[in-house]
Amino acid sequence: MTAAADKLVGAIVGGRYEIVRELGRGGMGAIYEVRHVKLDRLFAMKVISCDLTPEAMVRFEREAQMIARLRHRNVVEIVDVELLEDGSPCMVMELLSGETLEDRLQRQGTLTPDEVDRILWPLLDGLEQVHGAGFLHRDIKPANILLNAAGDPTLIDFGAAREAMVGRTSAMTAIFTPGYAAAEQMTSAKQGPWTDIYGLAATLYHAIAG
Repeated sequence: MTAAADKLVGAIVGGRYEIVRELGRGGMGAIYEVRHVKLDRLFAMKVISCDLTPEAMVRFEREAQMIARLRHRNVVEIVDVELLEDGSPCMVMELLSGETLEDRLQRQGTLTPDEVDRILWPLLDGLEQVHGAGFLHRDIKPANILLNAAGDPTLIDFGAAREAMVGRTSAMTAIFTPGYAAAEQMTSAKQGPWTDIYGLAATLYHAIAG
């Protein structure tokens, strides 16, 4: 945890979430373990480190609401969306136990064929539901796949998700992780479900080849 993050421990944000600790940090912002002060229940909060215009905030809230309607055991559940006191938008998600695929690969190098099989089909099934709702994840990588003790996967971190509008011609914001991003994420080409499938395939290639 950074010194700045350490200062946030114990702070109440959004009027009802107490920050317990920082769980991770990336290009889009930081993820914290938080406690709902009234429910006394722990959640994960993704604070997005960018300022949104009023129009963009309305879109962010609408997208979060739509993603929150998804119910799939292999897709993290989003339970709330907030605009914090400093103007930072955030998503509140269920707090899951386990380790990321990135951590697993750092520890053991590669996955066995059975382990690959155990994560591939549930994630494809989850993505089918995400895409069916009209959304793209856009940042599928080992760090965004959480594995429980049994090795079952959950797709996490929808901070980069965007609505995939049918017939959309304007380019989406360039948000991607080198090594896992499809070519269209680095250009103005149209993105679609195939963009996430590429990210999942690149992730599995890493898991198989090390």
